[in-house]
Amino acid sequence: MPGKEDKGEKRDRKTNAGRRLLYLAAGIWLAFMCAGCSGDGALEEKEGMTEPSAGQTEESRSLASDADDRENESAAEEVHRDRGRELTKEELQAFTWFINNGDNYTNYGFLLSEYAEPRAVDLHEALYNGVGGTQEPFSDAEWAAYERASGNDGEAAVTRLTTAQIDEFLMKKMGISFSEVTSSFDWLYLKEYDSWYYMHGDTNYSVFTCTSGRQVGEDIFELECAVGIEGEWSMQPDCLVTLRRVEEGYQFVSNSYIERIVDRKSVWLIEEQTFEVELGDWGKVTFASYAPNNSQYILGDVTFALLRDGETVYEFPGITKSKNRRNQTFEGVEAVAFRDYDEDGVTDVVIICRYAAVSGPDASVPYNEVILYRGKQGGFYLDSDMYALLNAAGQNESIEQAMVYLRENYPGGVVPQIE
Repeated sequence: MPGKEDKGEKRDRKTNAGRRLLYLAAGIWLAFMCAGCSGDGALEEKEGMTEPSAGQTEESRSLASDADDRENESAAEEVHRDRGRELTKEELQAFTWFINNGDNYTNYGFLLSEYAEPRAVDLHEALYNGVGGTQEPFSDAEWAAYERASGNDGEAAVTRLTTAQIDEFLMKKMGISFSEVTSSFDWLYLKEYDSWYYMHGDTNYSVFTCTSGRQVGEDIFELECAVGIEGEWSMQPDCLVTLRRVEEGYQFVSNSYIERIVDRKSVWLIEEQTFEVELGDWGKVTFASYAPNNSQYILGDVTFALLRDGETVYEFPGITKSKNRRNQTFEGVEAVAFRDYDEDGVTDVVIICRYAAVSGPDASVPYNEVILYRGKQGGFYLDSDMYALLNAAGQNESIEQAMVYLRENYPGGVVPQIE
């Protein structure tokens, strides 16, 4: 929950409606009905469940089986009502990275079609950009055979996958073989090379944000995922994807389209640097700090907004128009304070953030930047001049250090004009 603003320095000590529960097979929900999970997710053995003895009659076995079925159904209903453990923001952020970037960018395609079971997946979407790794060059003979069969003049790229590659990929990603897939797959096939070909000059790459989710079994996870970049419209629907945890990572179980997710940013909220404040003409609002979704763009920058009743009423301008850095990665918000540093009677916002250069002699070395938002009627503007002066002078280790430097050298927040 947001903290209360104390007019002082705030320090960072670290910086729903289409849900479904998919039961793949009787084995999964039979596991669920076992007497709960221990704290570490291990299933415990249910008391009273024993094999029928040799002396039992078929009738008694049938009655016992009926009783077990009713018990299983009751347990499954209980799991459905409970909906499982809600995932933390850190887990959602990790799943977002897994979908967007994991396994050499080969996971997102499983969110681009609807399927209630793995064998109904749209292979065209899942395999559009290959299965990871570098594609081996065509031999002259294979390319000639492909040209004869396709009519391709060679001006566009061709994704080529062998049956063995597809089989291995599907087994890893979904736990099924190529031969088990029931959906249509209309790529060109050359029997003499046992390979599949698709010519295209684009990509179907899409980015997703896991906005909410839950663990509904020992190894089953449901994720609501919003497609696209914040503020940009996408034709692709948002979705509910189900994953199964296996020894090598996660497999895709199902995916269904859902209504458009409205809240796409809360998963990136930095709670330790989010505060309820009384802010001049804005009244009582929440100052919110949001970490960037760096699975979309590694140089994404932190953003800030004012919220009222959970709705965004104002977004602060970024250091750059794109709200991306040029050669720095965002590492965290160190401090936020609300001060009238220019002494005009309007509250300003002073923020210290931590960054690290991506390249150069100081690559990966963290450093601080102080950011100044000067209050004005109807909003705030980035005080670029004072921002540059303070950081050039190294006066960015704390809010107080920056404020003392301003008072002593630039009273009223005025930068002297050089004649």
